[in-house]
Amino acid sequence: MNERELKELLENLLKIGECEYIEFKKNYNLFKDKSDFFKYYSALSNSATLVGEDFGYLVFGVDDEKNICGTVVNNDEKNLKIQIANYFGNSHDFEIFKFEYKEKNIVIYKIPCAKGKLAQYKNKKDLVAWYRVGSHNDNLYESPDLDKIVKKIALFGDDWSAIICEESNIDDLDFEALKLAKNRYQEKYPNLEVASWSNKKFLEKLGLIMNSKLTNACLVLLGKKESNYKLKNSRESVEIVWKLDTSEEKANQSFYLPLIISTSQAWSFIRNPKYKIYPENELIAREVDKYDQKVFLEALHNCIAHQDYYAGKRITILEKIDKLIFTNAGNFYDGNAEDYVLERKNIASKYRNKALVDAMKELGMIDKLGSGVKTMYETQRKKYFPFPTYDYDKRFDETKLEIYGKEIDKKFTEILMNKGDLDFNTTIILDKIQKNKIDEIDKKDLKKLKEQRLIEKIGKEYILSSKVAEIIGKEAEYTEKKGFEDDYIIEKIIKHLKNFEDGLKRNKINDFAWKYLPGVLSDEQKYEKIQRILTNIKNKGIIEKINGTTRGAIWRIKKE
Repeated sequence: MNERELKELLENLLKIGECEYIEFKKNYNLFKDKSDFFKYYSALSNSATLVGEDFGYLVFGVDDEKNICGTVVNNDEKNLKIQIANYFGNSHDFEIFKFEYKEKNIVIYKIPCAKGKLAQYKNKKDLVAWYRVGSHNDNLYESPDLDKIVKKIALFGDDWSAIICEESNIDDLDFEALKLAKNRYQEKYPNLEVASWSNKKFLEKLGLIMNSKLTNACLVLLGKKESNYKLKNSRESVEIVWKLDTSEEKANQSFYLPLIISTSQAWSFIRNPKYKIYPENELIAREVDKYDQKVFLEALHNCIAHQDYYAGKRITILEKIDKLIFTNAGNFYDGNAEDYVLERKNIASKYRNKALVDAMKELGMIDKLGSGVKTMYETQRKKYFPFPTYDYDKRFDETKLEIYGKEIDKKFTEILMNKGDLDFNTTIILDKIQKNKIDEIDKKDLKKLKEQRLIEKIGKEYILSSKVAEIIGKEAEYTEKKGFEDDYIIEKIIKHLKNFEDGLKRNKINDFAWKYLPGVLSDEQKYEKIQRILTNIKNKGIIEKINGTTRGAIWRIKKE
């Protein structure tokens, strides 16, 4: 890696922060002996596998607060690699990078993920292995999930979908599914004479058979429901579960092989009324579908493509009154959704189920993996709806995708999608603000939006700024959230107390002044703010406090 690439790597690691596969250390000499280093090597290597990363990173010259402090440089690299080879056996993928960043020495250890077996080593007489819980190292052999972790590491990198189902044959395929697949392939390649091909030739073109044997991918897409048990290395049946859960209706339905047919069947169960939107400067409302079929199928097909079938879990679709929630086992396998929307990545560089993904692309079920994500964003944008929301649940190793079927805030969404010169990155950030997902926004992006006067910070909260509020007609709500200046509140309280010669108790003053305070403050913070204001006015000799210091005390204009 050249110097520019190394600086970009460091900046990306700083942006992510310490986590399962990243650790920052101020200085190399903080390691008392080699066993400390081996603990981190083991933990970062094992945990990189568990979260689907190819490498873990141990960074020297950065403190826990992500400040650049520099480090001494270790020159014992050759001996270190020999020890790694002796302990872990994968030293050829281990790399050390040394460079300067902001005139400080930085050293990065790039640690390969554990593949096939745990990254463990002998400490005295015992074998020990570590993994990360967040950014902390824990003894892996004491983990309640030990069996699950060992299996995941053992299978990492294996393509479940390419495994041959030894007991299966052409008779295990659904005729209608096979017919549909051929029609779709013919549509994609109109110059080919697909109808004249044998089933074997067609399946070979899709990569769904190997040595005349069906693969897991073949059965998933085209297999009969009753052939599900022939799938290899899946503890449960491959199944899609739809569940309706609203205050008025409850229902559920399961869908099985062949999934090339089942996904369209699942779509037919979705409640999809027309939704009216009222754009600015238009007298007639526009009608859009609550959900777009292409978005639904793209989301569901991505769940099928990304699913960790080794986990033995079902793919679920939860239909709520205002959104659909898709869940599949495993994490977002390469990067995250925004990488593809903002074209930081144009195509995924790796797949969990490559054989399955390749066949689905040929059958038009998914675009180039990743490009379909941008399509979902753009479709929602055209309807003025919130963007899809991806969340990864580490506890259950599941990815959730929420597709909204209505606006969260009509005017807010409208200005996001149609007004001014807001670029895609800015609209994504503002979309997160309307969803109260501030912790997902980079501090640099928040700073940029503040400089553009699109947002403001009140306490620890971010709100829509007055500049945008003026455009979309939300001045009242903006003022309610931000509150009034202290001088204005002081003037109002003094004027109010002049109307009551005998004064007022504190609770009465609270009732009066509450509406002038920032709406983003808690009740306790509002109480404290009023106390500071009253004390300020008292110190100026304008008001006085009588009848003691208890709640029964009276605040009044000071007598001459």
